[in-house]
Amino acid sequence: MKQKLILLLFGSFSFFWAVRLSSQVCEKTAQLSVIIIENKINISASATELCEGEDLRLSVPNQFQGTWQTPTGVRNLSNLQITSVTKQDAGMYIFNSIDSIGCTTSDTVDIIVYERPTVVSTSNSPVCINQKIILSAAGSNGTYQWTGPNQFSSTEKNPEFTTTNLRDSGWYKVTITDQHFCTQTDSTFVSVRTCTSTEQNSTDSKISYFPNPANHELNIYFFNGPNPTMVNVYNSNSVKVIAQEIVYRNGVSVPVALLPTGVYYFQLIYANNVTREYPFVVVHR
Repeated sequence: MKQKLILLLFGSFSFFWAVRLSSQVCEKTAQLSVIIIENKINISASATELCEGEDLRLSVPNQFQGTWQTPTGVRNLSNLQITSVTKQDAGMYIFNSIDSIGCTTSDTVDIIVYERPTVVSTSNSPVCINQKIILSAAGSNGTYQWTGPNQFSSTEKNPEFTTTNLRDSGWYKVTITDQHFCTQTDSTFVSVRTCTSTEQNSTDSKISYFPNPANHELNIYFFNGPNPTMVNVYNSNSVKVIAQEIVYRNGVSVPVALLPTGVYYFQLIYANNVTREYPFVVVHR
């Protein structure tokens, strides 16, 4: 007679059975030992919802060896790490394993990757002492946080304040945080100067520059005033990366093709070492 036994537990088990012949007083016993091994995988994920640019780490217990099926291909390793994820990394991740005795198992995890918000910051630089600094941010929906020189801080999207000293000059950084807690930052440079009474009442209409963002060249044109003699370009760490003499009276073209993508500002030097600074962005696509 056949008997079927289904075990739902894991561990070591011993089974005994006896055979008795009805026509004789005879009995035979036997023993069988069975080991049931748990063969279940639980994927451990650093996070299942990430922002673009964050790192993804997936792992399984050490006793499992196998392959990952990912949205971008098959990976032959147990612990998976993807540096700086993109939207292409979103999707289902499946780990398949087979052990030394041929038992197979798998587990899955769904990974979501959110796009980061966008933000572009501008200002009304240059500004004279006792005039308003006006900061502006354009971008996605979310919360905004500004920080800057002289312990400046604001949660307004477009903050304004009256400058009182030259220490208000420098880079003002804005960070946007969206509903998925993904962030993006941008910076704008503000130059604060001690101005004459004439400059206090004038508007900043003596130069124009384009394109912004720039890729190969930044074109600067001068009009309605004295011409500068020198242009310097500084990166976001205030390190001078370009110094160029201005030869022509109506403008200058500054090569930026070799500069990394980022935020910069250029400084125009006039007679008597008077300077004016303007922010711009370099983007290489």
